[in-house]
Amino acid sequence: MSINRYTPTIPASGVVETQTGNFFLLLSASGSVSLRLENGGHAEQFNGINGGLLVRRIKPWENARILGAAGIALEFLQGSDFVEKDETDVRLQIATIAGVAATRLQPFVSVNDLAPVSLVQSQNGILFAANPLRQRITVCVDPNNPDIALCRVAGPGANTIRYLQPGVEYTFAGIYGAHVFTPATVGTYNFARFEET
Repeated sequence: MSINRYTPTIPASGVVETQTGNFFLLLSASGSVSLRLENGGHAEQFNGINGGLLVRRIKPWENARILGAAGIALEFLQGSDFVEKDETDVRLQIATIAGVAATRLQPFVSVNDLAPVSLVQSQNGILFAANPLRQRITVCVDPNNPDIALCRVAGPGANTIRYLQPGVEYTFAGIYGAHVFTPATVGTYNFARFEET
């Protein structure tokens, strides 16, 4: 694995040529640019980006070109990495904070021990109904559940899919709601629930 940091400025030609590789992360650009990855007769192009683009490929590209107006300052990481599957992601930077910043949740007004949810195979159910005042939820998965269940959690603090292993406790901060989906494995699936508002 070899990944290097580069900070070029786009020249008058409007093109920055880079090396071969299978990992590219555009950290920032002072203007809108395009990234073109070429491999044999195949090419991928990402237009109108100015930072946060991550591209990882199993098969290395032969050439990567960054296209844009002359004078645009760039900062990116590029090189070779161990990659199990192709990935393209946008990771935007919202803010830069200088110094030390401490954050914490507001004090909880109440902690509620909710009635457990019990489902059978191939069923879905609401673990937590939408509530924008909720600060944190905890799901305790019964160790006797016959298989792993799928949970979708949503809210400004998270918007993701999680696999719920039997016998494990999961805590999610900043969650409005959560749904659980049980697999086809026959049996009863039990989930204990706690919420903090």
